[in-house]
Amino acid sequence: MRAGPLRHRVIFQRPDVVRNSYGEEITTWVLGAELWCQIEPISGRELLQAAIDNPEQMVRMFIRYAPALLEMTTKWRAIWKTQVFDIVSVRDIGFFKSTVEVMARRGRTAG
Repeated sequence: MRAGPLRHRVIFQRPDVVRNSYGEEITTWVLGAELWCQIEPISGRELLQAAIDNPEQMVRMFIRYAPALLEMTTKWRAIWKTQVFDIVSVRDIGFFKSTVEVMARRGRTAG
């Protein structure tokens, strides 16, 4: 993967559930990784082919493989500039541990 298109710094966070003094579970967000990514919007045709039913603002992120990405699931979120994205899917392209594709939907996960 060429470094040139990787010009967007994205923070990936994982949820962490803790209990407060009243015993209630509170979800906090912990840094999972901070990586350079290529971000591109997904076209309407691609959304139809992927059978995505609710096509808010969907993006595709290409990331150079990093060990932290092994733990990434759809429970994680991505933050780019001021925008929060929910992770929809994570896949290793070609299974060669060189490029990871993350599909994300513009944010419902706040706080």
